[in-house]
Amino acid sequence: MKKIIKVSIISVVTFFLIGAAVTTYAEEVGRYQAIALSTEGKTKGAFEVLILDTKEGHMWVWTYLTAGTGERNGGITILYSGKVAPGKQIGTIIDQIRWPLPQK
Repeated sequence: MKKIIKVSIISVVTFFLIGAAVTTYAEEVGRYQAIALSTEGKTKGAFEVLILDTKEGHMWVWTYLTAGTGERNGGITILYSGKVAPGKQIGTIIDQIRWPLPQK
């Protein structure tokens, strides 16, 4: 009986410690979040990350190209991608950027 009580107490304490650790982690998540983007089908040696400002809604795409990839030199580019805005309902178009089709 004492062994069952001891195991139960250890289980409850462990449960609360894990819960506290998860809560602390969630509170420590920073203002800026980075999300790796797929570069499949793009220039070999390219890496892209979406950076999201969780407080203000700004977005940037950080791109890294290894040196001598294809016809482009290596380097880092940070492209501002706009600001996230809420829609009125699912499927609402918030903003569009259009450019002409390439001439043949």
